[in-house]
Amino acid sequence: MKQKIDRELLIKYLEGRLPENDEKELIEWLAADRANREQFDLLQKIWRVSDISLPEPDMEKAWLNIRNRIAAAGQAGSRNNRFVTNKISFFRNRVHFRLALAVAFTFLIISGIYLITQLSQPVSMKQIRVNHKQQITQLLPDGTRLILDAGTVLQYPEQFSKNERVVWLDGEAYFDVVSDSSRPFIIHTNEAKIQVLGTKFNIRSWLDENKVTVAVVTGIVSVKANENRSSENRVTLYNYQFSILQGKKPPTPPRSWDGRTYISWMQHEMYFQDEPLRAVLDQLQRWYDLKFELPDEQTAAIRMTIFIDNRPLDDLLNLIEEITGLSYRKDAATIKFLREN
Repeated sequence: MKQKIDRELLIKYLEGRLPENDEKELIEWLAADRANREQFDLLQKIWRVSDISLPEPDMEKAWLNIRNRIAAAGQAGSRNNRFVTNKISFFRNRVHFRLALAVAFTFLIISGIYLITQLSQPVSMKQIRVNHKQQITQLLPDGTRLILDAGTVLQYPEQFSKNERVVWLDGEAYFDVVSDSSRPFIIHTNEAKIQVLGTKFNIRSWLDENKVTVAVVTGIVSVKANENRSSENRVTLYNYQFSILQGKKPPTPPRSWDGRTYISWMQHEMYFQDEPLRAVLDQLQRWYDLKFELPDEQTAAIRMTIFIDNRPLDDLLNLIEEITGLSYRKDAATIKFLREN
């Protein structure tokens, strides 16, 4: 378990310029100790509130120290001095320099050919589309278990790479990710990138809703928007915390949840708080395989708070009528909502 972390890595994260291949080190450090997470949370709060940056390393001083060490090493003994002199003479010799350049150039060509060959190898992908009125459980190549809600689309490679495990999600899914510290698990959605090592969490990200909700049950999850790489562009979630990313906005700060609200859909229950009518009907459409029609976009945008569950569909539709003041009419597999005159 990683107990220490480079200060520069933390600075890069807060400034939004940490390379993706270094995020695994940060997540490992957070997972190693609760004290690390508390220190990290405090640092984030100070950084965001005060809007100050930590001091950059003094590069001039560093180079001066290096030059002083070289000079001291040169005075320590003639043998070391001769070694340095011979090295300099070697690289100043045009013949040897041309030879070294030719070798380096050849190596770059071989490396480039190898890289192109590797990149040209097609990656065999699988796609899962969950039918309406269904929920399915899916095992991935690494043993990670997913529960996918109706209408969800998941894409993943037949075999994960040696460095990372990447999937693409449109819909809602509960993840139980197998821990693998050498290969982070990455989920790409319409607006966000979610990264973990091994944890249990839920993602709701429908392409047409332009919204991503990530709720963690256990473990540590990193969430960041696809756009804008500022320090507010990403959040780190722990047990029973959630964050919402709406459109091009950065993810909301972590907030606590009750451990049921965002996963009750697996029992065919869902709580909508101040959500548009269209989002509620879209969920009913997936669960009951029905088509809903609304008179206009203004009606679709009506905000409502409602709990939907396994009760008869007519009971749910009557409840929507009472909340919105609309009326509905059934026509085969289509339900039309109408405004009262």
